[in-house]
Amino acid sequence: MLPKLKLQILHKGLLLLLIPFALQIVLFVQLFSLASKSEALSVEVDKLAVKQAVISALAGSLVSVIQRMLGLTLGHTGTVKNTEEAIEKLHARSAEARQILESSGVKDVFDSKLVNLIEDVQKDQVEMLALLRNYQNEKANSEDRPLEAIADLRELKTRWFKFGRSMFLLKQMMDEQVPVIQRQIRENQAQREKIKPMLLFGIASEFGLTILLILLFLKDITGRLQVLVGNAYLIPSGKPLSARVSGTDELAYLDTVLHSASDQLIEASEYRKSLMQMVAHDLRSPLISMKLALELILTPQDESTRASRVMSITRNVGRLILLVEDLLTIEKLESGKMDISLDAVDLGKLADEVFETLASHAQSKSITLKNEARGVVIAADPDRLMQVIANLVSNAIKYSKKNTTVVVSAEAEPESVKVAITDEGEGIPAVKQAKLFEKFYRTDPDAAEQGFGLGLAICRLIVDAHGGRIGVVSREGKGSMFWFTIPVEPEV
Repeated sequence: MLPKLKLQILHKGLLLLLIPFALQIVLFVQLFSLASKSEALSVEVDKLAVKQAVISALAGSLVSVIQRMLGLTLGHTGTVKNTEEAIEKLHARSAEARQILESSGVKDVFDSKLVNLIEDVQKDQVEMLALLRNYQNEKANSEDRPLEAIADLRELKTRWFKFGRSMFLLKQMMDEQVPVIQRQIRENQAQREKIKPMLLFGIASEFGLTILLILLFLKDITGRLQVLVGNAYLIPSGKPLSARVSGTDELAYLDTVLHSASDQLIEASEYRKSLMQMVAHDLRSPLISMKLALELILTPQDESTRASRVMSITRNVGRLILLVEDLLTIEKLESGKMDISLDAVDLGKLADEVFETLASHAQSKSITLKNEARGVVIAADPDRLMQVIANLVSNAIKYSKKNTTVVVSAEAEPESVKVAITDEGEGIPAVKQAKLFEKFYRTDPDAAEQGFGLGLAICRLIVDAHGGRIGVVSREGKGSMFWFTIPVEPEV
């Protein structure tokens, strides 16, 4: 039986294309993800760079403001004019610090606590500058307003201590931010550096897998094609094919067809050899016997002897005609040219007709023929079914002991009718039962009473043509039961 095609060469080719295509899709998705991640990392690095620049600028500006304010507070500026110039410069540095705070997006970069502290320092710085300006003015007019100058100095010192604490906290928080920013920048750079190796690895993996799949596909196809070609070369020689092509695709299917064809050729060769051996034996013997009988007829002899010779020739001619008819019947059945005409067949009546035909043969051995198939009607070809039953009953009589019984019975089954022919002969060895229904097979080729080895083969082909089965149950010394089934609805 030929196997069903499962994974075909077309399917393998599609897999060869689809697997790299799927890998490309995965790679593109990864590339898109890596690109998005790289873009996000780039934005994050830019923010961190801005953050670091803002901290550096603010730190420089605030340090400058502190130095100048400390100098003004301690009176290092000298004249009022110099003091005014210093205060103007302080205003400029303070404005620069505010501009950095407002224009660089510090509120989006730093946390709210640090931003609030920077704004408080800026506010304290403005107030300190105002107090410092008043103090310098009061100091210049200290002769007229000494108490106001002293009060401004006290207020300035109080503000200075508050401003100093705020500046200390701001510096501490900024110092804490610097290593964090640097660490984040290093981490982001490390993440961006991983993108290129991952991209190269993905491309190399896809390329390597594609090459591997192509090599495996070519090895699978070419290797099995070599086995297939080798088997094809062996077919004409008649040698058996040993190697099998693995798989379930067209190549494996074709190899199965080649093995089937090889088996059929070997079987046909064996059949030809058997046929030639049969012709050499079964045709040669009757022909030689007929030749001798004809030669004896030509010699002077009485009429009774001459008649005996003619009867011998007639029997041999009948054997030859029977052999030719059996061969033609087998050829028609095997080629499907034998017409099976279904009709209602009464098995009981059919068995009676067979018994009448073989009555003289049974009486010669004192064998009783018993019909237990009465009342059973099936749909079959009457002539072919009678041929099957007659052949089986004839064999039963031939191999039964004297004074025994041969029984024809029929039993209805759920989907078929089982017909059995039972005898009380010597039985058939188990090793020979499997070959009984093969052409030209004889259980004992050297026996005196033998046919051509075609009867049971014809029975098998007729039963097969009806869609039934045939078999034997036998034990040595216990007799045999040949049976066959005919479906209730035969498939002809």
